[in-house]
Amino acid sequence: MNELNLTGGARIGRRGASWPLVTLKLNHGVLELNAGLIGKYVFLPGDVVSIGTYSMTGFGKEGIRIYHNVHGYNERIIFQSFKMQASQIIHILKAAGFPNKEAVRSLNMTQREKEVRQLQASGGFPVKKPIGIAFIVIWNILIIGSFFTTFRNSTPEKFIPFTAFPALGFLILSAVLLLASPGFARIVLKEGRNRKDVQRNLFFILSIAAFMLLVMSSIFLLGSK
Repeated sequence: MNELNLTGGARIGRRGASWPLVTLKLNHGVLELNAGLIGKYVFLPGDVVSIGTYSMTGFGKEGIRIYHNVHGYNERIIFQSFKMQASQIIHILKAAGFPNKEAVRSLNMTQREKEVRQLQASGGFPVKKPIGIAFIVIWNILIIGSFFTTFRNSTPEKFIPFTAFPALGFLILSAVLLLASPGFARIVLKEGRNRKDVQRNLFFILSIAAFMLLVMSSIFLLGSK
């Protein structure tokens, strides 16, 4: 068995993603760890220096840590499966040729190898940097604007609770557009990335945002009576 398709959690540097937002796939000699909005990382056998076990605090099972030589990738890439032991994953990867310290980069690369190198060159984070910065700026403007609007309109006789309706609406609209519009996805995501890479995260974001809207609406209605 030299194929893998596991769902689990990951830690990329200081950022973490929990189950079921992360997948680890091994297919036709390419290892892919997809943590959605945290990043997508692909490796050929020669990109992996070694693979070791890693104890993740708060979890009963060990994860695996991928030690690699890909420039631009975070040094700390860890994956944990709740279905398969770390030792089993390492055994399968070694049988598939990971790591391969003797591999050298060839000038006559296959099309698949070229695609992997292009993905590596763009880094792990799937969103274009200017778009990511713009999103953070808009989100903060909406949060700060909501806070000052609430503070200005509240009186001793009638307290209006703080709500983040505009910011949550912006978040939900962005997630829906990414899921539903290929054109919008091309604007937001880097070349070589697609909606499938981030759809688990987007559905998770939508569910959390919808829950927060429901809670805030209840608080607002109770506070405005």
